Amino acid sequence: MDEKNIGTLARFMGVSPHTIKYYEKIGILAPGRDEKSNYRRYHLSICTDLAECIRYRSMGFTLKELDVLRKTADSSLLDEMLTERLRVVEEELSKLTGIRRFLKEYAEECRRAEEELGEWYIEPFCQVIYCRMQTENLLFTGENLATDALNIMDYAPETTAVVTLDREYMEGGEKRYSWGQSLSFMEEQPVFEEHPEFISLSPKKVFIAYRRYTGHFVSNGAMAEDIRMVFHEYAPCFPDSVYAFRIKITRDGDGNDWHYFKIVVPLK
Repeated sequence: MDEKNIGTLARFMGVSPHTIKYYEKIGILAPGRDEKSNYRRYHLSICTDLAECIRYRSMGFTLKELDVLRKTADSSLLDEMLTERLRVVEEELSKLTGIRRFLKEYAEECRRAEEELGEWYIEPFCQVIYCRMQTENLLFTGENLATDALNIMDYAPETTAVVTLDREYMEGGEKRYSWGQSLSFMEEQPVFEEHPEFISLSPKKVFIAYRRYTGHFVSNGAMAEDIRMVFHEYAPCFPDSVYAFRIKITRDGDGNDWHYFKIVVPLK
């Protein structure tokens, strides 16, 4: 079994003929040719070459890196490339660990929003939340982000939409609310503290409820009226503006969008 055709080689190595042809096309593998039929013929050494390609690709090396590894890398360069690849993998693992943590926390928040829907309670507040408001009522404010500004969406997925309802509005004054984005941390973040466009929210205690709304619930006043009506059962006036953090959006069988919010009323 000194030489193989492409089909036999593919079965022998457990890869597709397309993969072998692609490696040939980009110059990583070089088969021989049958003098009479001009068909590709693969010497046994090609198996070793292909095995190396498969091994390096399974480590996550790019095709460009694979070409270097197969053709020009000496021991020193191989060590450098392995070290760099390990650094990249460690970075990716760190990101995946963060995403896993976020998914667990988000799933728990979604479950809580359903199970505790409509309940109001006071709880300690152990987070620092930074909000970047982007509207005054329904009108966008400001220009595009300056070159030195922070873009809160760079921190996604750990961001969420937030609506602030002005305290005077909640007490019956002129309608004033803002839409924006928010991000929470367990401690203050100097990088956000240095940018005045961010509102910092870190009260000791908060009044909390999970509520859901559909339709134009902010602009038509439905959210404010709902919060106002229930909150006044517990307290005569609002100590601060109201922050509504959107948890999720779901759709029912009638095509309605239901927006679930965590309502937060900071307590002085």
